[in-house]
Amino acid sequence: MRFILENINIFIIFTIAIQSLLFAILFFRSVKGSPEKILGYYELSYFLTYFSALFYVTGESRLFIYTYYFIVPLLATFPVFFFLFIKNLTRGSLQRTDSLHFAFPILLLLINLFLLPSLNYSEKYSVIYEHSVIDKDHSLQKVFLLVNKIIYPALLRLQVFIYALLCIKEIRYLWKKIKNEYSYSEEINLKWAVEILAIFIILFIISFFLKNETYNYSLVLFVNLIIGIQSIYYRHLFNEMQKKILPADDKESLTVKKYLYSNLSEQEKIALYERINEYLISDKKYLNKNLRLTDIAIAVGSNRQYISQVINEFSGENFYHFINQFRIREFMERYQSEEFGNKTIEGISEMVGFKSKSSFFTEFKRIYGCTPKEFLRKNT
Repeated sequence: MRFILENINIFIIFTIAIQSLLFAILFFRSVKGSPEKILGYYELSYFLTYFSALFYVTGESRLFIYTYYFIVPLLATFPVFFFLFIKNLTRGSLQRTDSLHFAFPILLLLINLFLLPSLNYSEKYSVIYEHSVIDKDHSLQKVFLLVNKIIYPALLRLQVFIYALLCIKEIRYLWKKIKNEYSYSEEINLKWAVEILAIFIILFIISFFLKNETYNYSLVLFVNLIIGIQSIYYRHLFNEMQKKILPADDKESLTVKKYLYSNLSEQEKIALYERINEYLISDKKYLNKNLRLTDIAIAVGSNRQYISQVINEFSGENFYHFINQFRIREFMERYQSEEFGNKTIEGISEMVGFKSKSSFFTEFKRIYGCTPKEFLRKNT
């Protein structure tokens, strides 16, 4: 039975290595942009780690111990590359300071380079394979056993938890950005990012409870396959997201604290808010399903920062909710009009600028506290 399990493990690990290498080549060959390149490095780290793991399960202990210098640091790069992939999508680009995220993997590498050369082959084998020390009086062996058996696993799990939170923070940032810039959200979908992050977190949680190596290897194979397939499926969105959400002429302004340099007087704010409302009401511009903050800024001769500021200050809403209030009012007028008597609720909601039934129902319930059908039933 043990022989069968060992062969299954070899097959699974070999499959993970080949799968990761193929994904890495695919993403590196992409000419579309840096998000996929980062995924390429992520998959390359997987390949190098599980290629080394083959030496472990096949009994090539000497080769595995040579590569062990790099295995733990490589494991520590997985969350970093994944986070940088998410951040590159949400922010549009990476900063030089983002390279500091690799300080932790480098630190682990330095620890290995300090500890391992001081031990002979038998001592390394005993600690890595048997989780024991040959000479109990040998302090360095005991230190490396403690590091290898307790400290490394604890630090790697803590790192995954921290980077999962950082990824969630980035996705929340992007969602807030969308709400402040767009009157719709359907075509700028974050669902794919949430799905990939959820898969990543599930792997982390299950690894706490699964002690069987075969199950763990199978889980890694499955999760990495899903991440690769999801990334390929949504790859066309990566650069579209950056173009739509982060216009090239405004990326720098995102680093400036909101409204920090606004010098509009109270009178200027009132005048600008009136111009915004006049623009929206004239020809009912809010009926445009693709209306953006930039469109209004150009039309009223101002900039996006000022437009966002006065909308927030005078309406108490972000741009998304502000525009949808006009659309909800238009819906109520049309629904009660005989001219649109033959139209359904969904049909009218689409006519007034909502791109989907779900976004209309969500906004309606936010304003009135109930669904459209419930409201209309109570008031007719």
